[in-house]
Amino acid sequence: MKRTNSLVVAAMLGTMLLAVAVHALPAAKNDRQRATVPLVGPRGPIGPDVPLSDIEKKQLASQVTVETQTAKDVQAACDRAARDGVAVVFLPAGQYLFEQQVRVPGGLTIIGEGAKTHCQTKNASVHLFNVEGDNVRFTRLKLQGDDTTPSTTNNTYGITVSGKQNIHIDHCELLGFSYATNFGSEATAQVDHCFIHHNLGYGVAIYSGAYVLVTDNEFSQNRHSLASNGALDWSSPKRVGKYVHKEGVRKTHWQFIHNRVGSNDQSPYELCAVDTHPGMDGTFVVERNIFENLRHAVGIRDGSGLIRANLLRNLRTVTNFRPLVAVSIAYGTHNNIPVEDCMPHNIEIKDNVFQMPDGVKYERCSVGKAENITIDGKMVPETKVDRPAPPIPRLQEMGEDGILRWREHRRQKTQQEAGNNPIVRLWDTGKTYSQKNPMYDAWKDRANWVLVPYGMTDYQPRGDFMLEGETFYLFLFTNKDDSVDLMAKVGDAGYKPNEIYKVNDTGGRNFGHGTLWVQILKNTPQQVVVKHAGQGQKDKQPVVTIYRVLAAKPWLEVRPVERVNQQGMHGKSRICAFVSKEDKDFILDSKREPFTVERSIHAPKDTIGIINFNRGYRGDYDFMWFMTFPPGAEKHHLTYLGFHADPFWEDPPRPDRPSVGAQYAYLGEGGVFIGVLNNKHNWKREDVVRKMKKGEVYVTDFKAPYAGIWKLAARIEQWTKYEGTFKTLPDTKKFALFIQAYGNQRDAPVGATIWIDDVYIGRVSGAEIGSYVHERVRIDEPGQSFTFRSPVDCMLDYIMVYLWGRSEKTPQGLWTPIDIYREAIEPR
Repeated sequence: MKRTNSLVVAAMLGTMLLAVAVHALPAAKNDRQRATVPLVGPRGPIGPDVPLSDIEKKQLASQVTVETQTAKDVQAACDRAARDGVAVVFLPAGQYLFEQQVRVPGGLTIIGEGAKTHCQTKNASVHLFNVEGDNVRFTRLKLQGDDTTPSTTNNTYGITVSGKQNIHIDHCELLGFSYATNFGSEATAQVDHCFIHHNLGYGVAIYSGAYVLVTDNEFSQNRHSLASNGALDWSSPKRVGKYVHKEGVRKTHWQFIHNRVGSNDQSPYELCAVDTHPGMDGTFVVERNIFENLRHAVGIRDGSGLIRANLLRNLRTVTNFRPLVAVSIAYGTHNNIPVEDCMPHNIEIKDNVFQMPDGVKYERCSVGKAENITIDGKMVPETKVDRPAPPIPRLQEMGEDGILRWREHRRQKTQQEAGNNPIVRLWDTGKTYSQKNPMYDAWKDRANWVLVPYGMTDYQPRGDFMLEGETFYLFLFTNKDDSVDLMAKVGDAGYKPNEIYKVNDTGGRNFGHGTLWVQILKNTPQQVVVKHAGQGQKDKQPVVTIYRVLAAKPWLEVRPVERVNQQGMHGKSRICAFVSKEDKDFILDSKREPFTVERSIHAPKDTIGIINFNRGYRGDYDFMWFMTFPPGAEKHHLTYLGFHADPFWEDPPRPDRPSVGAQYAYLGEGGVFIGVLNNKHNWKREDVVRKMKKGEVYVTDFKAPYAGIWKLAARIEQWTKYEGTFKTLPDTKKFALFIQAYGNQRDAPVGATIWIDDVYIGRVSGAEIGSYVHERVRIDEPGQSFTFRSPVDCMLDYIMVYLWGRSEKTPQGLWTPIDIYREAIEPR
């Protein structure tokens, strides 16, 4: 009874760990109770005393009951069930003493009454259960071997599986064995929600081509909680001096996911908790586990795999001759005998979290002789060799049919391979962000993001949602001071935020800020659709839209639901444009326009969208935001560009420069589509500032990085040359001459004489908006410059070019504004 109480406490710790910062949906109609899903560690209660679900009770109702508490009677019940076609053998509560091994035929479920069904070996050499057929399940049992101490005479086994398929061991307690569970000869199995502890040898042993998913368990005081190997010929050292692999046996593969692993300090050597032995030349995944109070968490001596997003904390030891190591990777021999082709290789270690008391010396990752080891995206230089990474079979959790399935997952995809298999993702960030401008903090915490399982729509997050599309993230944060962020992916691992407004404008403007709740409508690799409510800035009522992200599409679709009629962006820019399908777009330059107060500019006729020309002031990464909408939206008074007093962000940013800081569109039933065209340098402004004669040619220094149809807009000033002298009336006391001088001249000191040749008198007030010459240019090969021929005598201020449409030579996967309009709007 005392041990059972300890089990309950451990299970509670496993399920309560990190159960904070839950961002729940509102208690709306039709909402179901949602289970809390932790980021790391077990995702549900563990051990034999977890009640059966109502569905399981019905499925397991037809039973053969064991009459007495001996292995002989358990065997008789199994044989009778197999003969009579009954799928369940029930072991009532009691102390079962196994004097012999029970052979379990295929298709049976062996079930007990929790820890009260206690099966123990009679001596140190008995094995409890040997599986002799496919599709066998063990559940709600307490299984115990001969000795819970590090005994050298204990040779007991709990459950042995050799070559059998779809074996399921769940909600059991296993202790006191040399091998608590043992899988070999290409068996397939799943071990979940079990408490596996005080086994002198192995909690889970996997070898000889077995595929095993080990998930949501609690481990402690095992020499190895999981140990693995390949298919070795154990007699080969006598013949060839080394271990060789058996021919014709597949590579071993296992996944160790969402487990909690505690101390093994009762073992005199405190070996690694999870390991690959020399000879385990297969693959593995160690992901989202908690390792704590250990000396050594993961030790890899052979094979290839992934060690990702684990929490490793409070490493400690009772020995005085071994260092503290979280993860070790190094070639090794098997009992001083080399193994054929043994080498740990192509192992990716990333996004793990380490928590240690101050002053404790330990090593996060020790790398010895190995090949192609990457840590947080960086190759360990001395391990780099020309060796491709093998595919990893990604095991899928068993469903109600009890079948273990998997799919092949290739790591380190090339850009071309990734482009051929695009997907979208819905992330749980694991934290609610209530601070202003939270993206920086969320990005730092991205190692803790958890992918919401595809197909799951009743998922309750622990934090704020992050939707990931082809070219962007949509961050649905909690903070009610701002509207949510659309973030362009830029560079290898960066982002550029753009606050996107949802507004209810009925004469007064009511912005929907932050997140009140999120409802997942669809969650597949091809599309993620959510209904999102922001809090009304004025009345605190929900402002509701639907957001839709599609695989391989660089846009966010926004549709109105409740109390919303306008969609906006707040990417602060110097230049934006109302876009048409013709050559001439309506360009607005906040630095060049004559406005002295904030104002809104409404869309001209036939506008199909708005481009925000984003020019980074940290790093050289110019790209475009493109908001497009159905025909007719441009006629609505809620579609416009706003000039603001706050600065645009170029290098260096200056507060005295205004910005085109708000781009808005009427949000009708047709929706609005915000494209993130993040290909580097798909637009460029080249400052010229030089006088041009009619017919004179200017060739840009900028060279087009992509083939396609580009638009060119040259901003010019037509001024009149004045020759002669200035004369005033004899009684004139004051005279003002406004001269606009181009260039980078320094201000002259007071009293200095300034000599100016060729004075040009131009318009100071009443200047026209957008003095541009527009052209459409076809670029057939990357690297071509752009050519501008001046149609008049003028001052050429600058030339702006932007990729508008595609040609037959435009690279696949490169999107343009007209592509988005035609795919998102015209088919509707």
